[in-house]
Formats: sequence, structure tokens, C-alpha cells
Amino acid sequence: MLKVHNLKYDELIKECSSQFLTLNRDYKLSYPLSSEIEFLKGNNFVEIWKVETGLYDEENYKWLVEDLVLYIGFTSDFPNKVPKVFVDKNNLKNVGIIPHLTIKTLDICLFDNYVTTNKNNPTGIITETIDRTVETLIKGIKKENLDEFENEFTAYWVAENKIILKRAFFYIINEYPTDKNFLNALVYENGKIVNYIIFNSSENLISDYKQYLENNNISYQEVELFYLQEIPKIKYPPYEYTYKESLELLPQDKQAEFKAYFNKNDSQKIVLFSKTIKNKKILSGWLYKSFNKKDIKGFRPNKLNDFLIAFSNNFPEHKEIIRKFNVEDVSEERLNNRTAGELQVIRKHKFLIAGLGSVGSYLVSRLNSINFPNFTLIDYDALEVTNIGRQLLGFHDVNSYKTDCIAKFLTNKNPSQNIDILRSSFIDIFKHNSEIYNGQDFIFLCTGETNLELELLEELRNGNIKKPIFRIWLEPFLLGGHFIYMSPDNLFDADSLYTDNHKFKHSIIKNSEYENRRDLFIQKEIGCQSVFSPYSSSHLELFISAIYPEIFKIIQSSKNKSLVVSWTGDLDFAKTINIEVNDNLKSFEITKHLI
Repeated sequence: MLKVHNLKYDELIKECSSQFLTLNRDYKLSYPLSSEIEFLKGNNFVEIWKVETGLYDEENYKWLVEDLVLYIGFTSDFPNKVPKVFVDKNNLKNVGIIPHLTIKTLDICLFDNYVTTNKNNPTGIITETIDRTVETLIKGIKKENLDEFENEFTAYWVAENKIILKRAFFYIINEYPTDKNFLNALVYENGKIVNYIIFNSSENLISDYKQYLENNNISYQEVELFYLQEIPKIKYPPYEYTYKESLELLPQDKQAEFKAYFNKNDSQKIVLFSKTIKNKKILSGWLYKSFNKKDIKGFRPNKLNDFLIAFSNNFPEHKEIIRKFNVEDVSEERLNNRTAGELQVIRKHKFLIAGLGSVGSYLVSRLNSINFPNFTLIDYDALEVTNIGRQLLGFHDVNSYKTDCIAKFLTNKNPSQNIDILRSSFIDIFKHNSEIYNGQDFIFLCTGETNLELELLEELRNGNIKKPIFRIWLEPFLLGGHFIYMSPDNLFDADSLYTDNHKFKHSIIKNSEYENRRDLFIQKEIGCQSVFSPYSSSHLELFISAIYPEIFKIIQSSKNKSLVVSWTGDLDFAKTINIEVNDNLKSFEITKHLI
């Protein structure tokens, strides 16, 4: 096993390649030509391997693909993050369109976003990644996992879009109409993006959104969209349709009403349809461009209409490709499911917060009470609508960078407060400018990326970071939450807090449950595109409220020893969902573990 901390990156990769070839005789390893990997530009890979192998069907004793070429891309975060695997474009004809293969970028989705790797076995990470790739491709070619297309429908639906839509679609619907073919939408601009909030006019759900827009002086218009229920012809990818082909998707008994809608609406020609995935109805759709009939000569007045231009073989527009989109559910039910005195302080502190998700954003709000400190905010993500149920930020901030929105939240209270924002990886920032970290009073890691955060604690232990670090994270359903505090005056090996199989020794949930109940703890809505660990915003408030006094005492004290603090969540809830927890725990209590 390699001693990762003792190897430079180039040496690590070289040693991995040597071990990989020794252990895996079925693979041929080389470095690709630059012309072969032109399509990988922009991925920030520091190393790319070309792996040649084949796909053999052992059940039927035949080759599915004799000559398969894969490209393995490594970022500077390896082995804390798994490498990414791509299929050579020349293999696409033999492999076909299969689940977990992204057609546009040719990458294979193998792991969820928060997989924890064994960084001390980098060769094992590579081997498992490639073995899993081969297994996924074989299953796909043999059509053994076609049902997984449905689970990832929304990802595949928009994967082939040639044009980036400057529109965002949301819906707030409890009951879909069965007696009409129309839904309505509020349309308004948010920066350069046109937003649509889709609703059923038969329900009284949109009034709060109208009030919200009016209160914020945002002008909007109300439009009508053509709605179909399920479309049986839309089943497996590819989902690339011309205008003419899209008309053939519509049931025959809907086409007359669709024609009337199409000719009535000059600018908003939008089709919506529903699809049931895992017993949950989702909404997707497509749109058509507007037409300028004045530019088309040779027709009598009132004889030429938009429907004729779009769908007749006499006009080139019938060959154009529809522009597809998915619609995000912002109903209360979805968001709930997704989220399931004056201080005598004179000194102005400097705090660095890495990760502005649920924990990081609420922590900023609490820390801001300490005399409006200077903040360095690190996060490269924009806020997604699915996160607002357990976020400090709100609906108005959707699709905007979290750093910008939190900075605005802070300066709305105190315009003179010093806020620095960095939209990049917190580990990359350290590698390129460690003084950003060493210029702080306290560092807070709230990203949820276990390996990378432990790597930063190791940098503190090695003396490369000289300021104290808090690492804060949650357990599923927020049955537990923890923080590690490491002081430069009381260093220790953070890895000693974990078992040999990388489980936290002081976890509230029994470690065996993490092995046996992974699907319950990490939930997916559309494959790798949307992965989350479930918990409610109310329990998040309880957790932050419980640990904040401990954090505050550390900040206020001039001398602190390193320690670990654990918080136990609602154990009665654990019983209702049959999750086993460790012994001698009480709900909503703090436990301190001295180092």
C-alpha cells in the first residue's frame, strides 16, 4: 500500500500505473495522443490515461466489443476524488446509448458525488473505477438495466441540447389537469435568465409568488403553455427530435387543439408533458422559436401561419431541432421531502467559511453576530431551487452564486463589512495561496467532502496551516452532527478518529448501518445529477443552535485544546425508520470527546 503523504503527485501517478499493470493483465495502458483527447479540454485534468481492453459476455461466451478504448482523467484532488472515465467516440457505435453514459460528454457516471475513497490505496481506486466501468458497459449493451434510463430521464432529456437555454422553469402544482390541455406560467426576468413559474390555474397556489414578485418590484406576465400528460412514445433515448418529429409525438386527438394554440401564441410556443418516475410525477418540455412571416414571400394574406411554417415539408424549419428543458418542482411537498442580548466583543475577527450549503450558510448568520467580522467565503456552486428548504438563502437567489448571495445578505445588514468571495475549490485555493488560510483567525470547513477536509487538517498538523480549523458535518436524517476542532497548539492525527474502513468512531448511527443502509442514507432523484443526504431544516436549526455556544466559547478563549463535539438528534425518529444507533445516547444532547 502506498504512503500517499510521502509521495509527490507525479511519483504517485507513476507508482499507480506500475502497480495497475501488475495487478490487471486484461488492460493495456498508455498515454493518449493530444488529438485523441481534444474533447476533454476544459476538464482541468492533470493526468490522462488511455486504457485499452474489451467487453466480453461470459454468460454467452462472446465479445460484445473487442477493442474498447477508455480515457481516465485525474484531477489534482486524486486520490481524494475518484478519476473520471470517458469512452472513446469511435466506440459509441458499438456501445450504443446506455444508462449512465452521458452522450454529450462521453463520460460514465459511476459514483455519487460524495463517495469517500481510501486514499491510501490509490491503485485500488483506479482498478475499481475501471472494473465498474466495464461492468456498467456490459450491462448496458446487454440491455439488463434499461429501467435505469427512467431513473435518469431528466439528465438524458436535456443531454443533447445544442443550445444553452437562457430560461429556467419551475412548477408549483399539486393536481395536474385532466380536463384541459393548458397550464399557466408567470414569466419574469432574473438577470439574463427568463424564469417561468408554472401553475395550474384551477389551484390557488400562485398568489404568494405573485406577491413575492410585486414586493420586489419584479414585473411579470402570465402566459399559457400547452400541456400533455404522459407521452408513451418518449421512452428511451436518444431524445433528439425535429419540429416535424415532435408533432408526431402528440396524440392524434390533441393535434387540432395544439394547432390552434401554436398559431395563437407568437412568442411562447411551449409544450409540457408529465412523466412518473419512482411514483413521483415530474414535468419536462420543449419549445419552438418564433417566426417572422413577413420575411416569407409568395403567400396570400392570412394564408400563412406558424403551424404551417414549423411542420410543413415545404419549409426548412420542419428540420430544426426542438429545444428541451426540465422543470424544477418548487412545491412545498418537494422542498420538505428534499430537506425532509448584546455581546461584549471588541475585536473584529477574520473567519474563512468553506462551503455555503445548509451548515455553512446558517453558520455565517450566527458568526455574523460577533461584531460583524471579516469573512472569506469559499464556494463555487450556484444555489439550486431544491436546496432552499434548508438554506439561509431563498427563492430570489436561485441560480445565483452562493458566495454572492451570502455576501449580499451580510452587506444588507452592514454595507461597510469586509467580505471576500472566492468561487473555487477550497483545496485548490490552499494549494495556490496558503496565505489566504493563514491570514484568518479561524477556518470553518463545511463542504461535506470528507477526504479533502481531512487533507486540510493534515496540512495544519504538518505546519503548513497555522490557524485553528473547525470541521463540521452531519449524519443522515441529522440523527447526529459533529465538529472537530484542531488547535495549532494541540495537534493530533485526525485519521485516528476513524476506523480502518473509514467510519467515524464517534458516529451516532452505528457504523454497520452505513454499510447496510446506504440507499436510505444517500437518496437520488435523477441518477448522479442530484444526490443528497436527507434531513429536515428544523433539525438543522437544533444542531446549529446546540454547537454554536461551544464554537463561540472557543472563539472567545485565548487558549483552547483540540476536541471533538458530537450532537445526538431525535432518537425517537431513528426508531420509527428502524435505524440502529450506538448505546448510551440521549436525544438532543452534546457530547465532548477530548483528544
